[in-house]
Amino acid sequence: MLTTVLAIVAIVIIISLATYAAILWARLRRQRTERDSQQAAQTLQQQQNAASAKDNITILLRVVEQGQMSLTEAAIRVGAYRMALAPQLRDLEAFSAFDLLANETSHIPILDRWQALSNIEQAEFEQQRTVIEERHSAAITDATLQLLTVMQAKS
Repeated sequence: MLTTVLAIVAIVIIISLATYAAILWARLRRQRTERDSQQAAQTLQQQQNAASAKDNITILLRVVEQGQMSLTEAAIRVGAYRMALAPQLRDLEAFSAFDLLANETSHIPILDRWQALSNIEQAEFEQQRTVIEERHSAAITDATLQLLTVMQAKS
């Protein structure tokens, strides 16, 4: 009789542990599925952001090529969009011309800080910007042509 009771207790313990293990396995499987789904969504979002950034940069480069935007503004915008590009595009050497111009003009106030300046201060900064842009103009033109070629080839 004691042997039967011990056997029943052992079976109940084994069934309980097996049930608990099955529950844990199901949770783990659900977590993995959710993680994989989130990673896929994140990858898709990054790809969409990269494609959008590439399109925006291409538009900016065309605007620069046509002389419809200041080189400084283009350099700042290209630099911002560049961060969303895929690494093989983000790391292109041609972007360095835009980086240099953006860095050399980073001391010039923008947006609200620009509006807060007097007309004389604005004129001084405009003169500085013009001189800096002239120094970088040839490099920006070359980089624009290189990047347009690459961006169109990778479409």
